[in-house]
Amino acid sequence: MKKLVVGDWITMDDEIYQVTSLSVRYYEPYDVDGELYAKRGKKLYDEIVLRRLCDENGRIRAGVPEMWYMDFILGDIKLPSDEDLMKIQRIKEKYPEKFKKWEDRDITCKQVEEVYFEVEPNKGKMIRKALKKCCKSLPDSFTFKDLVDHAAAFGICMDHCTDDCSSFDNYVSFSLERVVGEDIDKHHLYRKVTSVDYCDEEEDKLIFNGYLFNFEMVFLSMARLVHEYANKTGDQHAESFFEIMHPTFIALIHQQFKENAMAKEFYKWIPKINFSKDVAYNYVIEFMEKQSGQYHLENMLDALKTSEWKEIYEGVYNALK
Repeated sequence: MKKLVVGDWITMDDEIYQVTSLSVRYYEPYDVDGELYAKRGKKLYDEIVLRRLCDENGRIRAGVPEMWYMDFILGDIKLPSDEDLMKIQRIKEKYPEKFKKWEDRDITCKQVEEVYFEVEPNKGKMIRKALKKCCKSLPDSFTFKDLVDHAAAFGICMDHCTDDCSSFDNYVSFSLERVVGEDIDKHHLYRKVTSVDYCDEEEDKLIFNGYLFNFEMVFLSMARLVHEYANKTGDQHAESFFEIMHPTFIALIHQQFKENAMAKEFYKWIPKINFSKDVAYNYVIEFMEKQSGQYHLENMLDALKTSEWKEIYEGVYNALK
């Protein structure tokens, strides 16, 4: 295949895409195999941003830009055939307004990186608060080193950082947002820090022993309530929803948000507090209402809002507590 350039058309899985960006993902200190600063500035992957024009039947798609690592898709992409080129021309001629809307769409592609850095036991909550304060005074764009240096002024040490949450027992975590292709001197530029949180081994033991009822326990109580309802009623939609909840819970406790959209949604939405029984119940109902349309939970929700099922939830909460 010829060397691709921005604006080229390609096909993948019989669908037609346009190349909107070609860039390099460089090693950063938090890359688990980056040996901290030893490999910084060296190439990790070639990145390509594509936006889909149409599916195999010629139906125009939204054209949301998507980033891929070239090594992962190189065997799947092809140059368009004559038939594909005719399909593109047909879309331009037959649907000029739709094509113009597709063509004018913002092609900025944002990528989120998850970062974890080690902290001393019982310090995570305090450092999370300090990091949130620190991030409010960051410039509009910054390198990872800029962030590390800025955080140091707030007493935060990021000497031991990684993209693997299993590396440390006690850590502070956050998400870094960057625009694909934005870098300076082989150092990526980031736009903002989000989703700042922490994990403390001693606090986790308290949760495990039932002294704290945090957001993870709220999700677990919701799963057990759904399971109880599915067993009692045979509701197929409830059973299907419960099957989805198991991998979601695993992703939630390990913060593997790239692999599970529901876990990411729940984590961003729910407050990080100690939940009483009534507050936890209200959040359980509210979250299922958010999922109701997609998973057809209307009948189950009607039942769970009755006094009978609220009492059952109290039993679930007390059992976990």
